[in-house]
Amino acid sequence: MFNHLRRSFSTLRTPIHRLSEPQKDVTLLCWVRTLRKHKDVVFADLSDGLSPKYLQAVFDAQRVSPDLGVGCSLKVTGDLVESQGKSQRLELVPKTYEIIGKCNLVNYPFRPRREYPVAHERAHLHLRPRLRKFAALHRIRNDLTQSMHSFFQELDFCHIQTPIITSNDCEGAGEVFSISHPNDPKEKDSAEEKRNPSYFPSRCHLTVSAQLHLEALVHSISRVYTVQPAFRAENALSRKHLCEFAMLEAELTVENLDELVRLSEGLIKHCWQAVRTSEDLKALKAEEWRDKLDEALQQGFLELSYGDAIKELKGRNFECPIEWGDDFKVEHEEFLVATVSKGRPVVVTRFPAKLKPFYMEKSGETAECFDVLVPIGGEIVGGSLRETDLETLGTLIDDQKIEGLDWYLDLREYGSIPHGGFGLGIDRLMQYFTNTNSIKEIVAFPRWERHCQA
Repeated sequence: MFNHLRRSFSTLRTPIHRLSEPQKDVTLLCWVRTLRKHKDVVFADLSDGLSPKYLQAVFDAQRVSPDLGVGCSLKVTGDLVESQGKSQRLELVPKTYEIIGKCNLVNYPFRPRREYPVAHERAHLHLRPRLRKFAALHRIRNDLTQSMHSFFQELDFCHIQTPIITSNDCEGAGEVFSISHPNDPKEKDSAEEKRNPSYFPSRCHLTVSAQLHLEALVHSISRVYTVQPAFRAENALSRKHLCEFAMLEAELTVENLDELVRLSEGLIKHCWQAVRTSEDLKALKAEEWRDKLDEALQQGFLELSYGDAIKELKGRNFECPIEWGDDFKVEHEEFLVATVSKGRPVVVTRFPAKLKPFYMEKSGETAECFDVLVPIGGEIVGGSLRETDLETLGTLIDDQKIEGLDWYLDLREYGSIPHGGFGLGIDRLMQYFTNTNSIKEIVAFPRWERHCQA
């Protein structure tokens, strides 16, 4: 299929990483990533950004423009020949070239082969993708999301686009970004309302989760998933939190929690196999981390009930001591992953119902739910069976004074079916796979409290 597409769109220039044999008159649109000047020749490493591979071009020093420098873009035509050097098999001998876009190195904030403080990199988010490690991260993210789609497509799931603007707060925490129209009056009387009605008939906001809408779809199509942004207006400045983040969410007809746990574990392992051999991991110096992940994932996830987890945590010297009924803090999650499981991912099941949202199926004092905890990323998956009993769900919604969910109750009144699902934080999974300390380095344009650049 892919070879057919490449033949169909043969006018697209061959990417640098697919230039495998010597040939005449190759034309590239590319950037200069490094430049090494000698008396007779100038070596330039050229990149189109589609892979970590650079192509070395050997220019005649007498014919090189003084404007040729790191960061500039070129249109270059030349012959691809066997390289005389040991670092590469092929190199380009230019015949003609044109500098398309100059790069003013006096003001350019980055230099090749130099490392910069995180604050300096974040101050230039629009230029940061040009750094080798950030280009590598985004290509790995591409491989990761493609592997998610392949996993679910192979299992006959249907990909759905759910709304980003919504009237319901799935988690019920109130940490939502409200949507307003510039002409919405702040204080309305009846006459003003008629002259200038609200854009939406009810209060709307950016979604915190696609789950409730996926539940509507799963009552028609029994396996659905989505990959899209979610938003949460929490005052969290930790290395694992953003206001806008990428989520994979899946919903399916299912009768027991173990099936959901196994599905999420299989998804994570499938994704790891898709990215573990990426050459971009070398740019991130993550080869040693790769070996640790291989060992951890081969052993399988450690599964603990919430009660058993509390037994492991009680009596330890934590800053926040924990008792049954308390939610985990970061220090508790890190202890479970580092000490109890010795680096393996941990699945914690059946939390106290009072800690979890209204839609989860209950069994006595606990909810039929699970979280997956990993090193670096912390909690990366949360899932549950969903409550299907109309009367029980209606009582829970009334008790918590949640409005606007009559349509959600309708799903239970008209042919409901046992179902459940989970959400996976893609950015946190990226942290885990690449051993990246802060989630803000994983996202091209991270948004967090008081920071929305570009």
